[in-house]
Amino acid sequence: MKKRKIHFVTYTHWDREFRWEFERTRMRLVDCIDHLLEIMKEKPEYRSFLFDGQLTLIEDYLEIRPEKKEEIVALGKAGRLELGPWFTLADCAPIQGESVVRNILYGMRKSMEYGDVLKCGYNVFSFGQIGQLPQIYANFGIDTILFYKYMDPCKSKYHEFIWESPDGTKALASRLGKEARWNFFFAGHIPIVYDKDAWDKNWQYQWGDFGKVFHTADPEGYQWFYDILDPETSFHKENIKMGVERALKTVEGTAAPEVVLMFEGTDFTEPHPLTPEIIKEIQLQCGDEIEIIHSTLSDYINELKDVLKDREDLNLVKGPMRDGPVGSIHTDVFSIHPEIMIENSHAENKILRYAEPLSAISWIHGIEQYPITYLEKIWKLMFQSHAHDSMHGLGPKTLGEGEVARLKQASIIAQGLERRGLQNITKEIHTETVEDTEYFLAVHNPSSFNRSEVVEAYVDVPKEARLNYLVIEDMDGNPVQIQEVDRQETRAGLYHPRSRNMPFYSTKVHIYFMASHIPAVGYKTFKLKWTQKNEYPYPHEDWDAPRIPAETMLSGANQAENEYIRVKINRDGTVNITDKITGQTYENLNYFLDIGDKGNMWMYDCPGNDRIINSLGMPSKVGVTTHGPLAVKFEINFTMSLPREYDFLNQKRSDVEKDMPVNIRYTLKKGSRFLEVSTTINNTVKDHHFKVCFPTRLQAEKTWADGSFMVTEYPPNNGNGACTRGKVKNSM
Repeated sequence: MKKRKIHFVTYTHWDREFRWEFERTRMRLVDCIDHLLEIMKEKPEYRSFLFDGQLTLIEDYLEIRPEKKEEIVALGKAGRLELGPWFTLADCAPIQGESVVRNILYGMRKSMEYGDVLKCGYNVFSFGQIGQLPQIYANFGIDTILFYKYMDPCKSKYHEFIWESPDGTKALASRLGKEARWNFFFAGHIPIVYDKDAWDKNWQYQWGDFGKVFHTADPEGYQWFYDILDPETSFHKENIKMGVERALKTVEGTAAPEVVLMFEGTDFTEPHPLTPEIIKEIQLQCGDEIEIIHSTLSDYINELKDVLKDREDLNLVKGPMRDGPVGSIHTDVFSIHPEIMIENSHAENKILRYAEPLSAISWIHGIEQYPITYLEKIWKLMFQSHAHDSMHGLGPKTLGEGEVARLKQASIIAQGLERRGLQNITKEIHTETVEDTEYFLAVHNPSSFNRSEVVEAYVDVPKEARLNYLVIEDMDGNPVQIQEVDRQETRAGLYHPRSRNMPFYSTKVHIYFMASHIPAVGYKTFKLKWTQKNEYPYPHEDWDAPRIPAETMLSGANQAENEYIRVKINRDGTVNITDKITGQTYENLNYFLDIGDKGNMWMYDCPGNDRIINSLGMPSKVGVTTHGPLAVKFEINFTMSLPREYDFLNQKRSDVEKDMPVNIRYTLKKGSRFLEVSTTINNTVKDHHFKVCFPTRLQAEKTWADGSFMVTEYPPNNGNGACTRGKVKNSM
């Protein structure tokens, strides 16, 4: 019988800012890589080290140890460091698909600068995998995928299976065994090196273990971890066989038992200097049954593909790997820090929809060089923010604040590139032949399709102009419908690159106007004019009344409508919407539901005797802030009185209540098929789950959820935990 071959792969899993703040974590990373380089220099037989599938570890290290770059490159080229393919291990579900692609692209390019890149779809800590990954990986030359967390075992009888994208692209994939990426480390390494059992219910530190420890006791540092100052460098030969046997049981269920992957490492672990000696001892004691080598993940994958190339019994699995229960993939983390999700969405849209297209237009037309260094800075900030724990604010209290600041920084740079792109295009707009005005307004459309819609703008008219009301015309002199909202005397600043800055005194006018037929990836120029204020009979008045439009979309008390929908704001701030095409009315939309939460940052846990509170029927202040023929805005304010926190002592929500203010703004524009909703909440209470509800009363037989480059159809929840193999359908 042929011996089983064990590929022994040493690695670490490294969260940039999960257990400790980033800079504190990086200090440990620097120690880790310093020790790795020492080991590799002293022991050529220490074959390789896997850098967790993410290149950021190397770049974070070299910022502190720039003198080590040549050594890193030499080891990378020699194949002793496995780098990439990701820049950071992103949680792909909450970010845009383009961010996923850029992360891999950037990670692979940077990895090549340090030697070579790992051609494996390696993402061993993410809260579920998006269904398009096989196709995305394939376009980077990657045809094998290793991942965890949880996938419904009913989908595949083996750990290995064929994973298919919606477009039909297939990849060999593995969900790994029941102990996943720490299979050998927990089962074998810990008993062999420390003579302890990581699976024992009494797994804990005992005073005096592992030699001298360090701990700060001052008021600012007493909550820090204890640190082992001088880790022991030895191992227990008598535990070798037992450790190997336990480790092999963790991969039972593999389709290729003759070639096995064993991971040595786990979260934040440094390489052990005696790994080559441990491997030799394993081979010495277990050599009759196994062949074990200190290997690379690449070598294992190549051998695995060769073993399985003619197999026909691997299951075909489609769709995203986001099977429950929640505790297995932690989908509850999506609602922990909504401010991060909102800021990320704003930043992604600013970069992808404005900064990059406008920069590309300037570059294509030879106006300015492409701002590659700025964009690389932006995307690096975004990738760091998209790392799985970071994206959800899972870690120290300061993590969420740092995430928002980093995303804001990326957005600020993107906004600067957006303005630069608009400046470059504006320079090329020729208006010299226009004689009836010297003021122009350009509307830009970076989308790939033509657009006609109501545009909101703030325009400045010189203060000395006797402004009665604004007029907008297209370049052929045709009038454009306009709605004035407000005007105020103001002072703008003028920057001159070769002179002293100077003020520009003006009247700033807030308007809506109809911008029709704006070409795809283009612009349309309008002429801005105004009528002069009538001097008679009160020329001494120093204020200008705004022109009140005779037409308005208001259709009643707190009601408005356009061509497609009719809206009515209720006394509790909810809204009724009628689809004028179908006649269907949806009532009491956008109310709020508050429930208790005694869980942790990963999982929601409903209190047994919860107090459920909703905003239906609560009194609110409803007002119209803008109205006219092009737009109507309603503003609603109310306060919900909620339990201050969860009372863990009495196992219920607190009897003490706090006020939580809620502000809602509804905007209906002419020609729009939807109502715009903006909600601001000042969250003053703890330990709760605050939801917004839209009761459609639809009896749906299936649900559809948007994802990266795909829409996924899900069956209704059958509630019995039964297997759902073959019931998930994907569609582009």
